[in-house]
Amino acid sequence: MRRIREVLRLKYECGLSHRSVSASTGMSKGSVSDYLRRADEACLTWEQARELDEAALERLLFRAVGCNEPPERVPIDLTWARQEMRKTGVTLQLVWAEYREAVLAAGDPARRPYQYSQFCELYRRHEGKVECDAAVLVRRHLRGRGRHGGHGVSVEPAARSCRSDAPTGTRGAGSACNDATAARPHGGNPF
Repeated sequence: MRRIREVLRLKYECGLSHRSVSASTGMSKGSVSDYLRRADEACLTWEQARELDEAALERLLFRAVGCNEPPERVPIDLTWARQEMRKTGVTLQLVWAEYREAVLAAGDPARRPYQYSQFCELYRRHEGKVECDAAVLVRRHLRGRGRHGGHGVSVEPAARSCRSDAPTGTRGAGSACNDATAARPHGGNPF
């Protein structure tokens, strides 16, 4: 819980410096300064703040009550993503790049695209499936090795790779295992 009342009381009633308020509350000087700046922008005096409880002060000073909410993310059309992934040679990285470009092209600064890791998590959760054992083994083999042993390489299954149902662990009927994986340098460095 934020201690807005205590910060305002120590600053305005006791006349302490930001550093002293920080030491008394155990908060960083940056947080103390932020609370006092927000109170100043809201034209809130200590006399007014004294009458309010902590929850009311938080609603008054912070747009997102309870936590700092990230910017609104543009929802992913997971049906489209799945259709794209079924195409030969298409990776999740390529689907994400196309999604990201479409969101940025829309030009709405209040809404941002998901980053790649969250996009993958949401896609895989939607699919309810796990990656092919072969791709996982390749990833484990490459992980933790030095520069010449695959360090910085990201491996992901390409379209029509082997997948199994997460709850049962069995492959669905007609799902052939394809060794197609995409290995690409991670972070843009070719080696």
